[in-house]
Amino acid sequence: MEVIAPNQLEDKLMLGSGAFGCVYQAKWRSRPVAVKYFNSKTIGDDPCFEREIEALTHLQSLKHPNIIRMFARGTEGPQTFIVMEVALFSLDKIIHDLKKEYDYNFNHFMSWTLQLALALECCHHNSIIHRDINPTNLLLFDDGRHLKICDFVTAKLLDDAAFTDTFIGTPYYLAPEVVEGKHSFECDVYSFAVTLWEMITRHKPTLDLNQEGQPHPYNVFRTIGKGARMPTIIGIPKFLWELVTKCWAQQPVDRLSFAEIVRKLKRVPYKFKNEPLSSRIENWLKEGEVELKVTRINMHGAPGAGKTCSQRLLLNEPPPPWDKLTDSTSVACPAVQATRISIDDKNRKWEKVDIEDLLHQLASTEVDEVPRSEDDISDSSDELSEEKPATNEPPKKPTKNKRSESESSETEPTENEPTKNEPTKKKLVQKISTENISTENKLTNTEVGERILHAFKTGKSKKLNANWVYFIDSGGQPAYRELLPLFTKAAALNIITIDLTKGLDEKSNFQYRISQNMFPIKTKLHYSNRSIIRSTISSEAMVNPIKFPYVSDMPKHHHYLILGTRKELVTEEKLKEMNESLINSSNLSLKSVIWNTPQESIIFPVNTMLPAGSKEREDASMEICTELSNCRVEMTIKLPIRLFTFEISLQLEAERKKRSFLTKTEVIKIGKSLRLDEESDIITALQYLHNVTIILYYGDVLENLIFINPKPILDVLSRLIAITYVSQAKIQSIADPPPSPGEKNSLVKLGLFKEELLAIIGKQIFNNDFQPSHMITLLKHLHIIAEVENKEEGHYFFPCSLPSCDKIEEPSTKIQPLLIAWQIGNSGTKTLAIPQGLFPLTIVHLLEQRDYVDFTPVGKSYYRYYDAMSLHVYIEKKKYTIDIVNCYTHIKICFYDCKKACPQIRKLVIEAIKRSSKNLDVDDNHIFAFKCAADEQCYCIVKEDYSSTICTHCRSPCEVLESDDDSCRCWFSDQISSPGVEASDAPSKRHGGQPTELDTSHLIDILDLLWDHGYSGVDYYFLGLRLGLLPRTLDVIKENNKDDVRGCLTKCLTAWLEQRDNVKNRTYDALIQALRKMGEKAVADGIERNRN
Repeated sequence: MEVIAPNQLEDKLMLGSGAFGCVYQAKWRSRPVAVKYFNSKTIGDDPCFEREIEALTHLQSLKHPNIIRMFARGTEGPQTFIVMEVALFSLDKIIHDLKKEYDYNFNHFMSWTLQLALALECCHHNSIIHRDINPTNLLLFDDGRHLKICDFVTAKLLDDAAFTDTFIGTPYYLAPEVVEGKHSFECDVYSFAVTLWEMITRHKPTLDLNQEGQPHPYNVFRTIGKGARMPTIIGIPKFLWELVTKCWAQQPVDRLSFAEIVRKLKRVPYKFKNEPLSSRIENWLKEGEVELKVTRINMHGAPGAGKTCSQRLLLNEPPPPWDKLTDSTSVACPAVQATRISIDDKNRKWEKVDIEDLLHQLASTEVDEVPRSEDDISDSSDELSEEKPATNEPPKKPTKNKRSESESSETEPTENEPTKNEPTKKKLVQKISTENISTENKLTNTEVGERILHAFKTGKSKKLNANWVYFIDSGGQPAYRELLPLFTKAAALNIITIDLTKGLDEKSNFQYRISQNMFPIKTKLHYSNRSIIRSTISSEAMVNPIKFPYVSDMPKHHHYLILGTRKELVTEEKLKEMNESLINSSNLSLKSVIWNTPQESIIFPVNTMLPAGSKEREDASMEICTELSNCRVEMTIKLPIRLFTFEISLQLEAERKKRSFLTKTEVIKIGKSLRLDEESDIITALQYLHNVTIILYYGDVLENLIFINPKPILDVLSRLIAITYVSQAKIQSIADPPPSPGEKNSLVKLGLFKEELLAIIGKQIFNNDFQPSHMITLLKHLHIIAEVENKEEGHYFFPCSLPSCDKIEEPSTKIQPLLIAWQIGNSGTKTLAIPQGLFPLTIVHLLEQRDYVDFTPVGKSYYRYYDAMSLHVYIEKKKYTIDIVNCYTHIKICFYDCKKACPQIRKLVIEAIKRSSKNLDVDDNHIFAFKCAADEQCYCIVKEDYSSTICTHCRSPCEVLESDDDSCRCWFSDQISSPGVEASDAPSKRHGGQPTELDTSHLIDILDLLWDHGYSGVDYYFLGLRLGLLPRTLDVIKENNKDDVRGCLTKCLTAWLEQRDNVKNRTYDALIQALRKMGEKAVADGIERNRN
């Protein structure tokens, strides 16, 4: 055996100590090992060391799979050591210390029993008695599948059949003859029987279950010597109890030999040959974890640019028929439309993965080898088996063992019970239930588990690919693009699709397609290929990286690939010209754009209509896929396997119920069946799926609904907009029965609709659990619509349904328009941009401030358009009118009245923009600017001191805030002193108006205000009482949200906003007064300041 120096052992960590020494875990030659140090000072003085070396050396040459392997020996100072295999757990730890973490079933027990018997048969065959068999000296390897004997300190190599020595070992496991100093092979058989009793009962050996404390070892020896044994076990197969009693017989000659024991056991465990397979998957489904490389891709582009066709090409799927129009894409498609796509870098292609395919991959990941068949095993062989028993498996939750019909009468597992001829003098005989080896419902008994198991058994498993892509397609209509950020998270990779036949600056004619009909969208929006590219890059760059559970590494930047479709219809010269124009654009940031390296261009031209199955289509698909795969913009996710099975189970259940959603009760039931035991675990899983895959979950407002497939609700929203595109004659293809001309006119001209229209459009998805009112609540929560005041009850304002403005009047020169934007830098050039979706959100947030903002009349002197809106604002009890215009690179505020009111108008609009930025997950880094009078392409950006500006293009500053002209400076008169201009007071509520009635759409805003001003929420119960809630309601909230103060506060405020119990006022004033009465003056004052 190799002798090594102690410095070869690295990273030593003590595992434990005992009578003969201590054990460390360490690394030796890069492999984990156990290092056992002995107490004696020198090797010559250490009989324990020499005894273990002698026994192990003798056994190493046999390489028995159930005997610990020894690698080396050595000395460290006065101590001696040996280097051996290391195991995570001993059997003792599994039996006792880890009861809650690990249960094992009958198959585990029989497998471990056979392995122990095989090891001891080998020892005895080679004249070695272990003399200390007990669970602490039995180690488990390979997740509990493989058992090995260790600790041969007490072992003895025999020359004769028996010998006399001092007794040595652990008291309860010592045979009666050992007390007299007699050791033989049969003493190991006795210890084997006690160990079996302990494995079955999971109870420490005892002679009296009612005894308190541990008796003196000599009392144990004396009692065992008189014939006492451990209490009788009932409820186990009779043959098993007979095995135990024969092995701990009083007289050694009456005990079985290990050769006999092995023969008996070999007839039993293989009856359970299917158990290991399901249990290995059971362990995988519960504890398994995989590291995935996930790339999220958002598809962008104008309608008809070829996004859907491009996606088909990337997946090497057939193109759509030439002679048929495809329907326009909704606001957003759930990731399932582009499904989860596995990247196979080796073959350089992407491949769709459906539910069935994923189940096959999960089966392959867990089961990587086939258990041996029963035919491969000899039940009658007396020879020593050196192979691992085929039935080994990891310890897991207990499983009920079903009796095999083919069992012989010898091993018929009739239940054991006390027999009539049992000695009556054994007063310590007691009954211990064996519920430990019964089963409970297993993950493999769920539908998903059964299908994974079936996939393996039928040979359909395939390698699990760790590289994944999630595609999210989206509609290109202008209103759809503004809503997109509310339903999709930022992606690391963005594919911008442009139609090469349109050129870069040609204005697109937007169209909407449905049911083989095409309808032009009447708009003057300035969208072109160049503006689509520029707005996508600038808008996506502002969005913060997505944050969600399980992610360990995120890409630092967003990347963009420009995909040019209809390559076959443009010349190489035209393509080169477009590339050069884009590359030389001064207002386009190219630092994160992926280059088409061989051609030194940034457009990847493709023909998306190449024939299906052709070599040309396959090559085109591989070329783009390889380019995208090489971007390396994936995030690393360490994902529990339970999330795969959870997601699949949700989809299967929704399909079974023929619904796009499930209730929270249904989801929790599924989660618990998959061992997501805590509700918080389920919520975390839903949040992950909400951010990455196809699940939409808005627990703050629709706590009881989880949209497994959000496509129907996105379709309803998309069709609500599409009503404004489609002619009255064809509108039945969207809503049946169709809305009346009056209803359509109200939506188109005023942006108003009622819940009944939503019910018609979405009648196929609404039911008792998901009603139109729920969708209204969701749209209000997302600030897509605003509830209308002073209109017929039940009207909602939807800005995205309005047409675009034909013409914006020239603003007044008395007060220069204030511009609000984000500043984008590109190689020294400063350009302005705003996040996609900011404008309609800002309008809705302003209208939600009902005390200070109201609609203007509909007429020629006012704007009510998708991209321009006139609003009344109330300041110092006076009514003013502002115009807010979406210029796509910035938002413009036009005001024509009193300069004194400008600062308060600025504050009011900025507050709405801040809230909108938060909804879009964009950092609030807005800047103020004015249009430069000297250069049409230049903007005068206001510095942080609000008293000076810097121009984006002019060589010399324009000094628009420093001059005597206060047409710009009036917007900041509250920040700087200016002759003749006084700072205005806070905005006042409109004259005669009532306080704004709040509802659940304001919940997040209220919580933000409370957190911002330092409210802890600890006394939520008393706040609820002040607001009008009854104790019974608050008691339920307290019980359902134990130890979750924020959760309790959220539920308390929700109940208030839903006007439960005795709630009368749902206003900010009511909240402020309640806080003041509770002594939370600082919080109340802070909220009041914010509201004013």
